[in-house]
Amino acid sequence: DCLLSRGRGDVYKRQENDIVVENDLRPIASDFESTGIGNKNIIGRYLLLCKKKPFIEQRENTYIVKLPIINNT
Repeated sequence: DCLLSRGRGDVYKRQENDIVVENDLRPIASDFESTGIGNKNIIGRYLLLCKKKPFIEQRENTYIVKLPIINNT
């Protein structure tokens, strides 16, 4: 596994055929609630491109996204 940390809790690594991004959860104070459209968009694009679904999970203090690596062959 390759690991890269940019500080602030951001971690990027490769696990088998996925790129994993893990961040500390830093909620933004706002009057508006998230619609989740960004997550829906990335899932939809991956399903169109490679028929694979990204894994997205929000834990108590962490937000994790596993993106399948798309081979261009």
